[in-house]
Amino acid sequence: MPRKKINKKGIAVIYLLGFAISLSDSVSGYVQSSFLSNSFNTSTIGAIMALSALLTVFASFLYPKLIAKLNNQPTTLFVSFIVMVTSLILAFSNIKPVIITAFIIRYVGLILLLVNLDIFLENKSDDKHTGAIRSKYLTITNIAWLMSPILMGKLIKTTDYSNIFNFSFAILAIVIIFTILFKKSIAEKEKYDWHEIEIKQTLKTIWEKINLRRVFIAALALQIFYAIAVLYVPIKLNQELGLSWSSISIIFIFMLLPFIIFQYPAGLIADKYLGEKEMMIGGSIILILASIIIAKLTSTSVFAWSLALFFSRVGAAIYETMQETYFYKHVDSSDISLITMFRQTRPAGWLIGSLIAFVFLSFITISQLFYIVAFIFVLNLFNLAFLKDTK
Repeated sequence: MPRKKINKKGIAVIYLLGFAISLSDSVSGYVQSSFLSNSFNTSTIGAIMALSALLTVFASFLYPKLIAKLNNQPTTLFVSFIVMVTSLILAFSNIKPVIITAFIIRYVGLILLLVNLDIFLENKSDDKHTGAIRSKYLTITNIAWLMSPILMGKLIKTTDYSNIFNFSFAILAIVIIFTILFKKSIAEKEKYDWHEIEIKQTLKTIWEKINLRRVFIAALALQIFYAIAVLYVPIKLNQELGLSWSSISIIFIFMLLPFIIFQYPAGLIADKYLGEKEMMIGGSIILILASIIIAKLTSTSVFAWSLALFFSRVGAAIYETMQETYFYKHVDSSDISLITMFRQTRPAGWLIGSLIAFVFLSFITISQLFYIVAFIFVLNLFNLAFLKDTK
């Protein structure tokens, strides 16, 4: 089989699209719960996020069929347009049913767009260059997330989040324009086949292969942490402690630095000196300690919160790199059903985290939620202890 020729211009355009979509996602990511709190209580926010995550799981299994029917580029344009319109609705509407509907559609659409980008990138790369292409792509999207707190601090005016969604509208318009302008550079030459995933058989495989089962549980634990931290730390900082969004933006910039600083070195250390198991256990211990610190911290110091959240993301960055490495060492490109199911750990974890918040926030505080997170990672230590290491 002839080796696929690398389309550098096409890859550069995909990087740009990835950066833009990640920026649109990230600039609203850390304020979505605060935005919803203008209209709903914290328990209801948990229910909305749980429903969003549940619908994302369903949509993710049906989405490949739509891509196979329309092809990837038209699907990208279609979903980008939907996300753009719902962003505009969220900027101006104050009708609760409209807010909920637009929020959920936008949430699902942004995650589906990442699937489109994965397909674009896979279509333009070959096995020899996949590592370099993917690592650059992840770095570029992480830079977008790192930039988002700066933009967030400038765009938000007290409790008015309309500029956030206006900005997202503008970014998605750029995505649509570039997808059309550079159609030839990113166009696919082949049609996609779609095979329905046999969920029951895939779940049986995961259950029977004990190490796969353990890494799936580990991935769910991390996504539960992300769900609760991303949704409720901003509410705690802004509404409970009274920190301004400009101060919170500084905190979040420091919080996100570990994903740029530690993930690549962690991979090298795991390859040369330690296995993924030890590194994941180390990340779990950091996340346990960080969750307890977040639960206890009542200071309004920007430095104290920057340090606490930076520490939490050191654990998360190391842990995330190791779970990804471990999983992809145990599957290959033919294991489409397993890879697709592994991708669902994000919405599934957010579903569980949102449900935890929905149930417990009726009688505990936001701070106390993080004791539950710490307990989940203590249990996860037992899960990881029996994981068979790759070294």
